[in-house]
Amino acid sequence: MRASSASITGQIALALALVAIIGLVFITLFYTRIEGGGNPFATLNDVCVALGGILSAGLIWKLYPTHRSHAPRESRFTLGIGLVGACLVPIGSGLVIFNVTGWFLAGLVTTFGYAMIGLWLVELNNSALRWAAFPRILAQYGIITGWIMVIGIFAGPGILARTDSMETAQWFVLIALYTGGLGWNILYTIWCIGLGRLLLINGYR
Repeated sequence: MRASSASITGQIALALALVAIIGLVFITLFYTRIEGGGNPFATLNDVCVALGGILSAGLIWKLYPTHRSHAPRESRFTLGIGLVGACLVPIGSGLVIFNVTGWFLAGLVTTFGYAMIGLWLVELNNSALRWAAFPRILAQYGIITGWIMVIGIFAGPGILARTDSMETAQWFVLIALYTGGLGWNILYTIWCIGLGRLLLINGYR
């Protein structure tokens, strides 16, 4: 990876992490704010989630040449999966922002999108275990994070059934939503910080 490309990719990774952290602040404020006078924080969080999906698409695209040089066949497959997932994430946010669905069904769509990004993350980091100068611990952490995100794939049946409340959701759909959410909200954010630091501070090539 050339220095200029590594710098841009690192900036995207850190921007993704920053947006995720801001989104977590907004959702925390939403649940802790005393009602009255409107509460815009849920919508602001949804906007951050959508931006996270868009930035994930940029990160997937920027890392593709390096991934392809080490794993030509697998990288093409996971590129497609990751980009489709990255497109689903802002769609999920848009569903609730524009009141097309409730927050629950929109969250399932977002979680399913991040599950597809998780598949990309698993394969990328599995390949990165063999890359020179890529920290093995970061790659191993990325694999674990990716598999946790992949649990969100079980949100699929809830989407097909148009389940839009916790009360009517099947148990595995709830597990997908909350476990997958842990993966993309927290663990993926930490991985992005690690990647950004690697590319910007350590100058990975």
